[in-house]
Amino acid sequence: MTKRRTVCLITISLLITLCLATVTACITDKCPTFDQSHSDINVSDCLSIGNSPDEIRFVYYAQKSGYYNLCIHLNNSALSGSVGIHVRDHFIKLISRPDDGDEVSTTFFCNEGKNLICIKKFDGDLIASIERFVIKPSDHTIKMVIVPHEDDEIFAFAGSIQQMLKNGDDVRVVFLTNGDYFNKELGPVRISESLRALEILGVVRSNITFLGYGDALISSLFLACETDEVFESKCHLTETYGDSSQGVYDYHFLNSGNHASYSGNNIREDLLSILDINRPEAIFVTSTTEWHPDHKYLYAFMDETIKKLNKSYDYHPSLCQSVIHGDSADWPQRLEYDANGQPIIVSFTTPFSTSNPDLSWEDATHVILSDDEINNKYEAIKEFVSQNEGGDNYKGNSEFNFAFCKEDEFYWIKQY
Repeated sequence: MTKRRTVCLITISLLITLCLATVTACITDKCPTFDQSHSDINVSDCLSIGNSPDEIRFVYYAQKSGYYNLCIHLNNSALSGSVGIHVRDHFIKLISRPDDGDEVSTTFFCNEGKNLICIKKFDGDLIASIERFVIKPSDHTIKMVIVPHEDDEIFAFAGSIQQMLKNGDDVRVVFLTNGDYFNKELGPVRISESLRALEILGVVRSNITFLGYGDALISSLFLACETDEVFESKCHLTETYGDSSQGVYDYHFLNSGNHASYSGNNIREDLLSILDINRPEAIFVTSTTEWHPDHKYLYAFMDETIKKLNKSYDYHPSLCQSVIHGDSADWPQRLEYDANGQPIIVSFTTPFSTSNPDLSWEDATHVILSDDEINNKYEAIKEFVSQNEGGDNYKGNSEFNFAFCKEDEFYWIKQY
């Protein structure tokens, strides 16, 4: 009886998969198709049986795999609202008016051949303002910073982010959790702090993504024997969230219209979707050597996701890991100040109290920061008031946080 039931379930699952593939193929076939010879596309050219007042769909045929730029031109009407851009059923950007103006562009990864592009209404009437699209190969390279908590991106990579932006890279920042360990009210506060800190560095707000999973759950989600098991966070939440008052929504909601339960399956699905549509050339993460479980298992999730994506595509990114929580509580060396009260900036020392055979300090890549980059990093850290001045829950945090203002940043590179 058990075997028969298992066979039935597998058969049903296969039928559902085939049906979904058939539906996707039908939708693609009904949509108008454009290629590089017709990259300037009027909305009127996109009208087809597959479209509706709340959605514009068309297919872009890429002659080769690579980064492409989509520019959306809107008319000068007074219509406002938000629309989501989806490519190959992956959400990539939410655009709004009046915030984003009359011309919005984004870079994404196209597979060779057909790529279904959907512009979906999120709220308001903005979709009626869209006049035309321009798609062409992009000379930008996507780099991605993925961290567990709001502030980790600044501690480890603030200088590197600034340098990548100066080099013309398209920098995306992704947060796994909302940093809501002590209470759920802390999540929106920390979201706001990172938005302000990243603005100081020059990161475009629409390139910042919040997955919205529970703080201190990452190891449980990775190690769960039942990958569909739903976990409850320390502040008694069980599904992803953002903060609509700031115009921030969790990725799963933007991608599917539903929030995700805190499960290993869901976080894996979200990470795979983000990597698939962005295909970042380099990914910057926290280290597998750290004692903090969220930091350690973020690396494990990324290693797993890259290997899974590699089974389907020729994808060979660099995975760059840096340490935030070293072996010693005294690391990194705390800031000292001169007679005028100005911080004395020095270089990082090794985060390991003993020799680490896997990550030799001599093999680390060191990024040297300019004075302006150090100053911007210092100002960005000041934005994390909840962590610097958070009372007994964060006693001593301020000295630790500002200790990351150094002459350099470091990471180890794994090439896939």
